[in-house]
Amino acid sequence: MNFDEQAFNARFQQLLGERTGAKNIAVVQAITDQVRREFGIWTEPTLARCSSSQLAGVLLSELAKLDDAQARWDLFRTHWSGCDDTYELRFEFLSLLPRLVGMSHGSDQDFFDALPGEFRVYRGCADERLDGLSWTTDKATAVRFARGRRRSYKSGRAVVSLLVKKTDVLTVFQDRKEYEILLDFTALGPMKNERFRY
Repeated sequence: MNFDEQAFNARFQQLLGERTGAKNIAVVQAITDQVRREFGIWTEPTLARCSSSQLAGVLLSELAKLDDAQARWDLFRTHWSGCDDTYELRFEFLSLLPRLVGMSHGSDQDFFDALPGEFRVYRGCADERLDGLSWTTDKATAVRFARGRRRSYKSGRAVVSLLVKKTDVLTVFQDRKEYEILLDFTALGPMKNERFRY
């Protein structure tokens, strides 16, 4: 983006100098955001410009704008695997997504087609996050997530499993070799704690 970097920095310094009191990271970020707005530089994350932890929220916002089921599915499919930490938004995703298996293709559809009528899935996570959307048919993958593969957990960790029916599956993802199964977590049966080594 073309903008006057010297003017940008001068304006930032001016606003910083006008601030009284402590200049912590929150103050610096607020001033940076203000100057970005003044100079017309993006401040809101977009699908193309956000971190993996921001992506889930941005994706939800974009999905909500779409009425067409196929367009919604295509957008979801393109970006879901890049999302980290989707737990807090699980109800929102669940409300926006119909059962999407019929819209799968390629290796995902092959993976789904090969599943038996009833099978065991696993989830590795923090103790307080057992009721999530993302599960896997691979216990080793669940153990990696329980160990904090994507985040460090402050509470205890767990690997749980349960038996599900193929008709319970919202959709599947195979692209990261995580054998991911998305389930309606509000309708899950009893879970079994699995032993694993930290």
